[in-house]
Amino acid sequence: MYDERVERVDLFSNALGITRTFYIYVPLEARSDENLRVPSLYLFRGHEREWINKNEDGTRGGNRNVLDVYEELRCQNRIGPMVLVFPGMTNANDAVHSLGINLHAPELAADPTLGSGRFEDFIYRDLIPYVETHYPVLFGGAHRSLDGFSLGGFISVNQALRHPNEWASVGAYDGLFFWDDPENAEIIAARDSVFERSLFDANFGVPRDHTFAAQHNPLTLLRIDGAQASKLQWLIEYGPESAEPNVNYYRGARLDELLREVGAHNRLSGVVPNANHSWQMADEHMRRSLPYHYQQTQ
Repeated sequence: MYDERVERVDLFSNALGITRTFYIYVPLEARSDENLRVPSLYLFRGHEREWINKNEDGTRGGNRNVLDVYEELRCQNRIGPMVLVFPGMTNANDAVHSLGINLHAPELAADPTLGSGRFEDFIYRDLIPYVETHYPVLFGGAHRSLDGFSLGGFISVNQALRHPNEWASVGAYDGLFFWDDPENAEIIAARDSVFERSLFDANFGVPRDHTFAAQHNPLTLLRIDGAQASKLQWLIEYGPESAEPNVNYYRGARLDELLREVGAHNRLSGVVPNANHSWQMADEHMRRSLPYHYQQTQ
C-alpha cells in the first residue's frame, strides 16, 4: 500500500472488460456519519499510484503526497471534507497511456491490461457510478471536480470540455495539450511532433486520424465549440517560459488564451514563476486549487 490513508478498490469494468484498480480517500467524518455526503475530486496522471506515492519522484522527499496537502488545508479550515479518487489511466506497467479516451486503435498497444481500451466509457459508466453508489459523496456533476498533472492535466481538461455537465470545477498543472492548427481548428497542427510520437499510436491510430484527435484534444475542442467552457470553474497552472522545453508553458498559455476567447475565466495565475515539471510542484498546485474545488462543489 502506498499510503495507509487510502483504500484500494479493484473494480470490474464492463466498458473495459477487465478489472481495474483505483485508490480512494474518504475523510474520517464521512466514514463515521452515515448521513454526511461530501464533494468528490478525481485526480488524474497515469498509474493510479502516482498522486499518493511519496516516492513517485525525488522532489517529494519520500515523505509527502497530495493527501498531506489536503490535510494541511483541513487543519487551516480552508476546505471542508472531500472524497478524493485516484483512477489509473495506463496499462499495468505505466508504459501505455490512454489519455482517458476510448482508444482509436487499441490493437496497436497489444496489452491485455488495457482491456477494450474504452477508458472514457470506464470513467462515466463504471467508475463514477461505483463511487457514487458505494461512498458518501454528493450525487451529480454539480458536486464533482477533477484535476491533473502533465498528461493527467490533458485528461482533466479534455473530459471537462467533452462532458461539461458531469463536472463543476476543473484544474490542471503543466498539462500537455496538442497544438491546434492556425488555419483549421479541426486538425492537430502539423508542427506538433509530440502528437506523432509512437506513445500515442493506440490513442489516435497510424496514420493519425486527425478528425478523431481534434475531438479529443482541449485546444481544438475549444476552437470547434468552446461555448460550454464558461459554465465551468477553471484552475489552470503551468511552468514558466524560462523552463521550456522541460515544462509546458507554451501549450498552457495557449489553453489560457483560448479559454479567454470563449469567455471562460482561469481563477489561478496561469504561469507559476520558478516552477518545474515535478510532483512537488503538482502537489503545490493542489494547495492552491483545492479550496476553489471545494467552494464550487460543496
